[in-house]
Amino acid sequence: MKSNYEIALHKAFDEVRGRDKDSLLALGASGAGGGAVELPVLNGRFLVDIAGRRVSRDDGAPVEIGWQILALHYLLAAPPSRESGGWTGYSEILEVRGYLGVYEKRVIERLCATAGRDRETFVRASLAVGGERAEWGDEGFRYRVFPLLPVIIAWYAGDDELPPGASFLYPDNVLSILCAEDMVALAESLVGRLKYESSKEAG
Repeated sequence: MKSNYEIALHKAFDEVRGRDKDSLLALGASGAGGGAVELPVLNGRFLVDIAGRRVSRDDGAPVEIGWQILALHYLLAAPPSRESGGWTGYSEILEVRGYLGVYEKRVIERLCATAGRDRETFVRASLAVGGERAEWGDEGFRYRVFPLLPVIIAWYAGDDELPPGASFLYPDNVLSILCAEDMVALAESLVGRLKYESSKEAG
């Protein structure tokens, strides 16, 4: 029996096959020939082989299924009709407030227990995935997750009584690109990359 992830991936490939090339290019993808496109993701690139129904990294390495689904869902977005006018926090977006409990546990708590456990670890992990410093929190980084979808993480150091904290900021037009569920998945996946980089540093 197929998992929910496999079903979602299969459906996304079916839908992406119907996109015209101009729409994909408008989202920041580039033609790779043979029915495939290249998509910048963080500090690397995904090769999305639409005809072959495969997503790999530019070095040929496989891509986790969660990232595959996110990349395909991004390629299904309509290019935003307007540029972002600013940044907004997750809790400020009415459509996603029902996911706040899940978001806090799977995203914020996980980040602060791993890559965000201290300033040095957070900075090193952020730089390793191509993050650029931003003037938010005690340490802030801007990550270009997809070409038209940057994300900011504002990290707070905490003190003797409070542990470190963090908040995620999104362009105010984010829901024209990803749905609420994908916003949670995107944040989880970014935290996963940061966690991976912080574990490499620790090793």
